[in-house]
Amino acid sequence: MVRSNLMNMGSLRNAPDYPATSLMELSGVENLYENETSPLLPPWLSRWRRRQLECMARMNGSQTAAPMTSDSSGGGEGVARCPVSWDQVHCWPPSPAGALAFAPCIDELNGVYYDTTQNATRWCFANGTWDNYSNYSQCEELVAPPPPSDAATTLAFFFAGFCLSLFALGVAIWIFLYFKDLRCLRNTIHTNLMITYIFYDSTWILNACIQGYVSDLVTCNVLMIFIHYFYLTNFFWMFVEGLYLFILVVVTFTGEKIKLRVYISIGWGFPAAIVVTWATAKHFGQLESSDSTLGDSRGQKLLLRHCPWMASDNFDWIHEAPVITILATNLAFLISIMWVLITKLRSANTPETKQYRKATKALLVLFPLLGITYILMMQGPMEGVAGDVFRNTRALLVGLQGFTVALFYCFLNTEVPNTLRHRMSC
Repeated sequence: MVRSNLMNMGSLRNAPDYPATSLMELSGVENLYENETSPLLPPWLSRWRRRQLECMARMNGSQTAAPMTSDSSGGGEGVARCPVSWDQVHCWPPSPAGALAFAPCIDELNGVYYDTTQNATRWCFANGTWDNYSNYSQCEELVAPPPPSDAATTLAFFFAGFCLSLFALGVAIWIFLYFKDLRCLRNTIHTNLMITYIFYDSTWILNACIQGYVSDLVTCNVLMIFIHYFYLTNFFWMFVEGLYLFILVVVTFTGEKIKLRVYISIGWGFPAAIVVTWATAKHFGQLESSDSTLGDSRGQKLLLRHCPWMASDNFDWIHEAPVITILATNLAFLISIMWVLITKLRSANTPETKQYRKATKALLVLFPLLGITYILMMQGPMEGVAGDVFRNTRALLVGLQGFTVALFYCFLNTEVPNTLRHRMSC
C-alpha cells in the first residue's frame, strides 16, 4: 500500500512539455496557491501543486534547448542529456544520458509522509530520453508523520475556534428567538451580531474547504464578495453594540428611542454599499490590469484569469478603512464607558477591591463585544517561536470570538437561566 501510493504515480508516462499556461488550465493551479502557507488550502495540496507548477515553469524555460548540447570548449561532439521532466510526483532535473538519476524522496504525497533520507531513481537512456518508470521503492512510509507545519497548526486553530463558535452561537440564537421573555432591543442587537459571526465563520470554512477545487473566476469572486460582506457586517454590528452602550451609559439617553431599523441599516446596509463599491472597483481595476499586462507571458495573465480578487491591492482600503475606523471608534466608546463606570463605582461607597473586580469584569465582557481583541492582535512577532505563538494565539482568539460573545451575552447572562428556570417550573 505504501509503495503503490508512489509507484502508481511514478509509473505514469513522462508528462508532456506543456507550456506553463496549459498546465495551469489543466490542473487548476492558481496564483493563490503559490503561497505554501496559505490558510485557504490543505497544506499537502498546496505543496504538490507548487512542485508541479515550478517544474512546469522549468520545463517551459528549457523547451528551446535541444537534447544534444555542444561541449562548451567548442568543436567537440554533443553530449546527450535528459531534459527536465515531471512524472506526476517528482521534478527530475537535467541528467547525463546513459546513467541512473537519483533524487531525494518527497516528504509526503496524498497525506502520506515518507522518509526523505532515501532516494528515488530513474534511468536516463543513452539517446537523451527518460525511462517511463520512476522507482520509488526505497521511499518508505514514516511510522509517525512529522509535526504539522506552522501553517497547518494555525489552520487547525482557526477551524477549531470557528467550529466551537458556530455551535455556541447556534444555541444562543435559538434561546434568544425561542423565549419571548428575552426579546428586547438589546438582545435583538446581540442576536444580529451573533448571526454575522455564523455567516462569516461558515463562509470562511466553506472557502477553506473548496478553494483548492475552485478554478473558475465567477465562483471565486462571488465567494470573495460574501466573505467580505459578512466580515464587514460583523464589524458594523460591533459598532452598533458600542453605539447602543455609549448612548445608554455615557449620553444617558435611552437607546430604546432609536428605532431598530436604524441599527439594521447600519449593521446590514452600510456593509452592502461598501462591498458593492469594492467589487465594482476590483472589476474595473482588473480590466485595466488585464489590458496593461497582455504582453506579459509569465504569470500575470494567470493571476487575472483565476482569482485576482484575493490578491491585495489599494482597492482593499475601501473595506479596510471602515473596519479600522470602527475599531478606533469602539475603543473610544470603551474608554468613555469605563470612565463612567469607574466614576460611579467610586461614588458608591463600596470596598476598593470590589470596585476593581467589577471594573475588570466589565472590561473583559466588553472586549469581545466591541472587537477590541482585534486591536490587540493586529501586530506581533512573525519569526521564530514567538512568531509561532503569536500566529496560533491570534488564530485561536479570532476563531473563538463568536464563542466568547455567545458565552458572555447569553449563557452567562442572568436573564437566560432565570427564564429557563421559570419555563421549567411552569
